[in-house]
Amino acid sequence: MLGYAVFFLDFKAYPHEDAAILMRYSENVANGHGVVWNVGEKPVDGATDFLFMIAVASLIKTGFTAEIAVRFIDIASHVLTVVIVYLAVRRLQSGSRWMAFISAGFLAIGPGLFYAVTYFGTPFFRSFRSGSLVLRNQDFKGS
Repeated sequence: MLGYAVFFLDFKAYPHEDAAILMRYSENVANGHGVVWNVGEKPVDGATDFLFMIAVASLIKTGFTAEIAVRFIDIASHVLTVVIVYLAVRRLQSGSRWMAFISAGFLAIGPGLFYAVTYFGTPFFRSFRSGSLVLRNQDFKGS
C-alpha cells in the first residue's frame, strides 16, 4: 500500500472543493468560533461530515495544520479499514488467507487512497461503517 501510494498518487494535490470547505469549518471550530464559514457570522448547518469535522478540529487544536490533520485521519482510517476487511474475511471465510489477502489488497490500493489524497473524509466514515458491520454480525459474537 505504501509503495503504491508513493509511486502512483500525487500527495501535492490541493484539496477538492467539498473537502476544503469542511477543512475551513474545522479550523473555525478548532479556533473556538463554532461551525461558521466566516468568523463572526451565525453558525451554519453546512458541515456534511460532522464527526469528521470534529475529529479534524481536535487535531488542529493540538497543533496540526488542517491539511496534516485530515491526511493523518484519512490514512490511519484507511489502514484500519484494510485490517478490518482482512480480519472479517478471514473470519467469514473459515480462515481463508488468500480470500482475505485479495479483498484487503484490493481495498489497500483501490480508490480509497484517492480520497485520502484529495482530503475527503470518506476513509474515516468507511472505517466506522466497516467496524460497525463487523460488530453487528452474528459470526463475530464471542470472538
